[in-house]
Amino acid sequence: MSNEIKVGILAVVAIGLSVWGFNYLVGKNLFHSSKTYKVEYSDVTGLAKSAPVFFRGYRVGLVRDLYLNPDNPKTVVAELDVDNDLLVPKGSRAALASGGLMSGQVIILEFESFCSGGDCAQDGDFLTGRKVGMVESMLGVDPSTYVDQVREDFPGMLDTMNARIADPRNEAILAKTMRDVQQTTENLRMLTGKLDQLLGASTGKFNNILNDMESLTGNLEQSNGKITEILDNTAQLTGKLSNTDINGTVKKVDGTLSKVDGTLGEAESALIQIKSSLATADQALKDVNELVTKINNGEGTIGYLLADDQLAKDVESTLQKVGELSQNLDEKPYLYVPFKSRRKFFKYKKKDEKDGR
Repeated sequence: MSNEIKVGILAVVAIGLSVWGFNYLVGKNLFHSSKTYKVEYSDVTGLAKSAPVFFRGYRVGLVRDLYLNPDNPKTVVAELDVDNDLLVPKGSRAALASGGLMSGQVIILEFESFCSGGDCAQDGDFLTGRKVGMVESMLGVDPSTYVDQVREDFPGMLDTMNARIADPRNEAILAKTMRDVQQTTENLRMLTGKLDQLLGASTGKFNNILNDMESLTGNLEQSNGKITEILDNTAQLTGKLSNTDINGTVKKVDGTLSKVDGTLGEAESALIQIKSSLATADQALKDVNELVTKINNGEGTIGYLLADDQLAKDVESTLQKVGELSQNLDEKPYLYVPFKSRRKFFKYKKKDEKDGR
């Protein structure tokens, strides 16, 4: 055999080994027969060609190809190359799940039992595709199974818990706390009922109080004019009192008294009586002056001043008496000055009577 033939045979063998080695590396055994199944997915994120296909955790094939569905661009078709020895029933599911933290997506075949004859999926048939969530991928089972189990067992668990909590012999902290909460809730319910009854019984009283307040407000509104008139009269009286020259009158009285005192220096007994009267008049005037000052300063009770007319009458009477006394002193000084001769006294008296004084 020539060297050229040997080289050609060696090249063919090398090429064959290369092809077999490549397929072996991607998980495909050229010396083992297989079937192709197709699956539709709405999303194949993380799934790549040559991704493994498992059944019960055992690798049974690989993903041969991925492409968009020509009949429905919203889905992606994955072609699965599965060992021919695995009898896959029709309607089996191909779940797209996570292969772990360090690997991508894998496909898991799901069916309950093997098939035979016409019940088996044929080469090129479509399997039902679904996507497995993260929790189901980690647990290996559908979490809805646990949810259904919990839903079935929860009523019994709740009844048992309620019975243990309600048992007065249970001294556990949670049981005692729940019993205390229940008693507190019952007390609050009773208190709320009593408050509701109390408010219902007091509704009539509240309405009467509101009606009385409304009536009082109406009366005040009707009396507003009278109150305004009283305040106006008070203001006018205060203005008149402030404009009265009481100090001037007092000064005049003091001047008259000084004149009488100088004229009647010798009539000690009469002057004592006059001084007593003047002192009374002066005190009355001082009281009036002090009262007016308090009124101007906003002190005292104006209503009491308005009602006390006797004070003004006393002041007027005193001033009138002082004036009459002064006039009588000027006209008839002999009545107050002691004369040695009674003849002169009667002489002046007759003269005054003749003159009509």
